[in-house]
Amino acid sequence: MVHKSDTLLFFKTLSSQPKLKVRLLMMKRFYFLFIISIALLNVSALRSGSQLSTNQYIDRYRDIALFNQQEYGIPASITLAQGIHESASGTSKMARKANNHFGIKCIGWSGSSYYTGSGKRRGGCYRAYDIAEDSFCDHARILKSQSRYAFLFKLDITDYKAWAKGLKKAGYAGDPKYPAKLIKVIEDYNLNQIVLDAIADTLPKMDLSL
Repeated sequence: MVHKSDTLLFFKTLSSQPKLKVRLLMMKRFYFLFIISIALLNVSALRSGSQLSTNQYIDRYRDIALFNQQEYGIPASITLAQGIHESASGTSKMARKANNHFGIKCIGWSGSSYYTGSGKRRGGCYRAYDIAEDSFCDHARILKSQSRYAFLFKLDITDYKAWAKGLKKAGYAGDPKYPAKLIKVIEDYNLNQIVLDAIADTLPKMDLSL
Protein backbone atom coordinates (compact mmCIF):
# COMPACT_ATOMS: atom_id res chain seq x y z
CA MET A 1 0.00 0.00 0.00
CA VAL A 2 1.35 3.38 -0.98
CA HIS A 3 1.02 6.06 1.63
CA LYS A 4 0.17 9.62 0.75
CA SER A 5 3.35 10.79 2.44
CA ASP A 6 5.44 8.57 0.17
CA THR A 7 3.73 9.99 -2.91
CA LEU A 8 4.35 13.53 -1.76
CA LEU A 9 8.02 12.71 -1.10
CA PHE A 10 8.30 11.20 -4.56
CA PHE A 11 6.88 14.30 -6.26
CA LYS A 12 9.04 16.58 -4.10
CA THR A 13 12.12 14.64 -5.20
CA LEU A 14 11.15 14.97 -8.84
CA SER A 15 10.40 18.65 -8.52
CA SER A 16 13.75 19.24 -6.87
CA GLN A 17 15.77 17.79 -9.75
CA PRO A 18 15.62 20.86 -12.02
CA LYS A 19 16.71 23.02 -9.09
CA LEU A 20 19.62 20.68 -8.46
CA LYS A 21 20.72 20.99 -12.06
CA VAL A 22 20.55 24.77 -11.85
CA ARG A 23 22.61 24.71 -8.67
CA LEU A 24 25.22 22.47 -10.24
CA LEU A 25 25.39 24.79 -13.24
CA MET A 26 25.82 27.79 -10.97
CA MET A 27 28.54 26.01 -9.02
CA LYS A 28 30.39 25.18 -12.24
CA ARG A 29 30.21 28.81 -13.34
CA PHE A 30 31.40 29.98 -9.94
CA TYR A 31 34.31 27.51 -10.03
CA PHE A 32 35.27 28.69 -13.53
CA LEU A 33 35.21 32.34 -12.45
CA PHE A 34 37.22 31.41 -9.35
CA ILE A 35 39.94 29.75 -11.46
CA ILE A 36 40.09 32.77 -13.78
CA SER A 37 40.41 35.11 -10.80
CA ILE A 38 43.28 33.08 -9.35
CA ALA A 39 45.06 33.10 -12.70
CA LEU A 40 44.71 36.88 -12.97
CA LEU A 41 46.00 37.31 -9.43
CA ASN A 42 49.04 35.16 -10.24
CA VAL A 43 49.83 37.26 -13.32
CA SER A 44 49.49 40.42 -11.26
CA ALA A 45 51.76 38.95 -8.57
CA LEU A 46 54.40 38.04 -11.12
CA ARG A 47 54.34 41.54 -12.55
CA SER A 48 54.54 43.19 -9.15
CA GLY A 49 57.28 40.74 -8.17
CA SER A 50 59.34 41.83 -11.16
CA GLN A 51 58.81 45.47 -10.21
CA LEU A 52 59.77 44.75 -6.60
CA SER A 53 62.89 42.92 -7.73
CA THR A 54 64.14 45.99 -9.59
CA ASN A 55 63.28 48.27 -6.68
CA GLN A 56 65.18 45.94 -4.36
CA TYR A 57 68.12 46.04 -6.76
CA ILE A 58 68.14 49.84 -6.64
CA ASP A 59 67.97 49.84 -2.83
CA ARG A 60 70.78 47.31 -2.57
CA TYR A 61 73.26 48.96 -4.96
CA ARG A 62 72.32 52.60 -4.51
CA ASP A 63 75.20 53.24 -2.07
CA ILE A 64 77.93 51.77 -4.27
CA ALA A 65 76.55 53.71 -7.25
CA LEU A 66 76.68 56.91 -5.21
CA PHE A 67 80.20 56.08 -4.04
CA ASN A 68 81.31 55.73 -7.65
CA GLN A 69 79.58 58.99 -8.48
CA GLN A 70 81.58 60.78 -5.81
CA GLU A 71 84.84 58.90 -6.44
CA TYR A 72 84.84 58.76 -10.25
CA GLY A 73 82.23 61.27 -11.42
CA ILE A 74 79.88 58.72 -13.02
CA PRO A 75 76.18 59.48 -12.46
CA ALA A 76 74.59 56.98 -10.09
CA SER A 77 71.57 56.99 -12.40
CA ILE A 78 73.68 55.71 -15.29
CA THR A 79 75.45 53.08 -13.20
CA LEU A 80 72.20 51.71 -11.80
CA ALA A 81 70.44 51.79 -15.17
CA GLN A 82 73.30 49.87 -16.79
CA GLY A 83 73.28 47.31 -13.99
CA ILE A 84 69.51 46.88 -14.18
CA HIS A 85 69.55 46.54 -17.97
CA GLU A 86 72.62 44.35 -18.37
CA SER A 87 72.05 42.01 -15.42
CA ALA A 88 68.23 41.94 -15.55
CA SER A 89 68.19 43.47 -12.06
CA GLY A 90 70.76 40.95 -10.83
CA THR A 91 68.87 37.87 -12.05
CA SER A 92 70.95 37.04 -15.13
CA LYS A 93 73.08 33.90 -15.02
CA MET A 94 76.31 35.91 -15.18
CA ALA A 95 75.21 38.11 -12.30
CA ARG A 96 74.22 35.10 -10.20
CA LYS A 97 77.22 32.89 -11.04
CA ALA A 98 79.99 35.48 -11.39
CA ASN A 99 78.69 38.64 -9.65
CA ASN A 100 79.36 40.41 -12.96
CA HIS A 101 76.55 42.94 -13.49
CA PHE A 102 78.01 44.73 -16.51
CA GLY A 103 79.20 41.98 -18.82
CA ILE A 104 82.84 43.00 -18.29
CA LYS A 105 85.13 40.76 -20.32
CA CYS A 106 88.44 39.18 -19.30
CA ILE A 107 90.68 41.53 -21.31
CA GLY A 108 93.56 42.61 -19.05
CA TRP A 109 92.25 40.45 -16.23
CA SER A 110 94.16 37.93 -14.12
CA GLY A 111 91.40 37.06 -11.67
CA SER A 112 88.73 34.38 -11.76
CA SER A 113 86.81 33.93 -14.99
CA TYR A 114 83.33 32.98 -16.10
CA TYR A 115 82.61 31.45 -19.50
CA THR A 116 79.32 31.51 -21.32
CA GLY A 117 78.29 28.21 -22.92
CA SER A 118 80.09 24.94 -22.28
CA GLY A 119 82.13 22.29 -24.07
CA LYS A 120 82.49 22.95 -27.80
CA ARG A 121 79.99 25.78 -27.46
CA ARG A 122 82.10 27.58 -24.90
CA GLY A 123 81.61 31.29 -25.45
CA GLY A 124 83.30 34.48 -24.26
CA CYS A 125 85.38 34.96 -21.16
CA TYR A 126 84.04 37.34 -18.51
CA ARG A 127 85.40 38.52 -15.21
CA ALA A 128 84.14 36.80 -12.08
CA TYR A 129 83.98 38.67 -8.78
CA ASP A 130 83.68 37.66 -5.15
CA ILE A 131 80.92 40.18 -4.58
CA ALA A 132 78.75 42.22 -6.93
CA GLU A 133 80.04 45.53 -5.56
CA ASP A 134 83.47 44.68 -7.00
CA SER A 135 81.96 44.64 -10.49
CA PHE A 136 80.46 48.09 -9.87
CA CYS A 137 83.88 49.46 -8.89
CA ASP A 138 85.58 47.73 -11.83
CA HIS A 139 82.99 49.17 -14.19
CA ALA A 140 83.68 52.67 -12.84
CA ARG A 141 87.47 52.28 -13.12
CA ILE A 142 87.17 51.12 -16.74
CA LEU A 143 85.07 54.12 -17.73
CA LYS A 144 87.40 56.52 -15.92
CA SER A 145 90.66 55.06 -17.19
CA GLN A 146 89.95 54.55 -20.90
CA SER A 147 90.50 57.59 -23.10
CA ARG A 148 87.53 56.92 -25.36
CA TYR A 149 85.22 57.73 -22.43
CA ALA A 150 87.08 60.90 -21.39
CA PHE A 151 84.58 63.27 -23.03
CA LEU A 152 81.77 61.87 -20.88
CA PHE A 153 83.27 63.40 -17.75
CA LYS A 154 82.85 66.87 -19.23
CA LEU A 155 79.07 66.36 -19.26
CA ASP A 156 76.76 67.54 -16.51
CA ILE A 157 76.35 64.72 -14.01
CA THR A 158 72.58 65.26 -14.05
CA ASP A 159 72.33 65.01 -17.86
CA TYR A 160 71.60 61.29 -18.02
CA LYS A 161 70.40 61.51 -21.63
CA ALA A 162 73.75 62.89 -22.79
CA TRP A 163 75.58 60.23 -20.79
CA ALA A 164 73.46 57.44 -22.25
CA LYS A 165 74.04 58.67 -25.80
CA GLY A 166 77.71 59.27 -25.05
CA LEU A 167 78.26 55.68 -23.94
CA LYS A 168 76.91 54.47 -27.27
CA LYS A 169 79.05 57.00 -29.15
CA ALA A 170 82.16 55.81 -27.29
CA GLY A 171 81.48 52.24 -28.34
CA TYR A 172 80.37 50.86 -24.98
CA ALA A 173 77.49 48.96 -26.61
CA GLY A 174 76.71 47.93 -30.17
CA ASP A 175 72.94 48.05 -29.74
CA PRO A 176 71.64 51.21 -31.50
CA LYS A 177 68.77 51.31 -28.98
CA TYR A 178 71.09 51.15 -25.98
CA PRO A 179 70.74 54.86 -25.05
CA ALA A 180 66.94 54.70 -25.28
CA LYS A 181 66.87 51.61 -23.09
CA LEU A 182 68.99 53.26 -20.39
CA ILE A 183 66.93 56.44 -20.52
CA LYS A 184 63.71 54.45 -20.14
CA VAL A 185 65.03 52.62 -17.07
CA ILE A 186 66.18 55.89 -15.50
CA GLU A 187 62.82 57.55 -16.10
CA ASP A 188 60.72 54.53 -15.15
CA TYR A 189 62.44 54.28 -11.76
CA ASN A 190 63.21 58.00 -11.29
CA LEU A 191 66.92 57.25 -10.90
CA ASN A 192 68.02 60.79 -11.65
CA GLN A 193 66.41 61.84 -8.38
CA ILE A 194 69.12 59.84 -6.59
CA VAL A 195 71.72 62.04 -8.28
CA LEU A 196 69.83 65.24 -7.47
CA ASP A 197 69.37 64.23 -3.84
CA ALA A 198 73.08 63.47 -3.49
CA ILE A 199 73.98 66.88 -4.94
CA ALA A 200 71.52 68.60 -2.59
CA ASP A 201 73.10 66.85 0.39
CA THR A 202 76.53 68.28 -0.49
CA LEU A 203 75.33 71.87 -0.74
CA PRO A 204 76.06 74.11 2.23
CA LYS A 205 73.06 74.54 4.49
CA MET A 206 71.83 78.10 4.98
CA ASP A 207 71.22 79.28 8.52
CA LEU A 208 67.84 80.99 8.37
CA SER A 209 67.62 81.60 12.09
CA LEU A 210 67.53 85.23 13.21
